[in-house]
Amino acid sequence: MQKSVFIILACTVVFYCVVCLIMFVRQRSFIYFPHRMGNQEVELAAKATGFESWRAKDGAALGWKIEAAKESRYSLVLFHGNGGLALERTELVSKLRDADPHCDIYLFEYPGYANMAGSPSEQAIVSLACKAVDDLSVITQKPIYILGESLGTGVSCAVAAKKP
Repeated sequence: MQKSVFIILACTVVFYCVVCLIMFVRQRSFIYFPHRMGNQEVELAAKATGFESWRAKDGAALGWKIEAAKESRYSLVLFHGNGGLALERTELVSKLRDADPHCDIYLFEYPGYANMAGSPSEQAIVSLACKAVDDLSVITQKPIYILGESLGTGVSCAVAAKKP
């Protein structure tokens, strides 16, 4: 009886350790859920929603942009949530444009999402987001506001902390 209890307990501990090891090794796949698409498919989706490619000074893709419906007074950078793509935030963009048509809107796309190179990680996302805001500040002399939803709130806070 005592030996069988020990065996059951040992098997349970081993099973628990194996599950913990798997969770540790695969933790990044439990955090980020990138939706991948080919370049042509992404470009078609962008054109269908009125967006054009947003690129850094060095030509690297940063996401998508749509210019103000009226004379622009400021720029808004939107950092989206974990699931889906930046281009899937068209309903939010539509509401923002209805609220103020004097705003250029930039949708930042995370590394490893859509057709973006790289893989998502906190360091990769925040680094590219800071680069995007830096590049945008060189292009425009207007105020830049940042907005985040879900995962994007963390990104926008990190950018605001580094680029006040």
